[in-house]
Amino acid sequence: MGHVAEGLGVGEQPKSEEEDEDLFAFMDPNKGMDGKEYAKFCRKATKYVVEADQLFRRAGSGVPLRRVVDDLEQRKQILHMMHDEFGQKGREGTYSTLQARYWWPGMYKHVSAYVKHCSQCQLRDSQRLSEELGLLPVGRKLGWISSTCLLFHPCLMILSEWSDIAQFSLILLNKWNPVS
Repeated sequence: MGHVAEGLGVGEQPKSEEEDEDLFAFMDPNKGMDGKEYAKFCRKATKYVVEADQLFRRAGSGVPLRRVVDDLEQRKQILHMMHDEFGQKGREGTYSTLQARYWWPGMYKHVSAYVKHCSQCQLRDSQRLSEELGLLPVGRKLGWISSTCLLFHPCLMILSEWSDIAQFSLILLNKWNPVS
């Protein structure tokens, strides 16, 4: 059940005059809160509505209200139901189904932790990953090898008008070839 004003459940009456005063101080901007705190409280409060003694959070216009779950045991039960009984859709699918109906702080983190410990979800994720990668060839090395050739090539060069000396040039070839 959602709690309102320092531990009071919706529909519960304060147990003492002291609790009465705490409640009124909480709601009165002149007592207990300064103007900025009260304005901040009012902005946050517009995101919530109480219907049939249940606290709901507004998600936006045209989006159904989401029930606020503050009881830890209830959160576990709801998460178990949404994950296990609605097809173990993994983290994103479970969160999408859950957040359409419920809200609590840190819900995405709780869904992630729950799915992380689900052996079926982990198995399905690993199968999906191997399907995405496909089969990779095994035993075939890919790479390059260098082949170098040294050519000794005679050529005739006239060094001067008075010389008939033949010269040789040295040619070095280097080529990279793919290995298959």
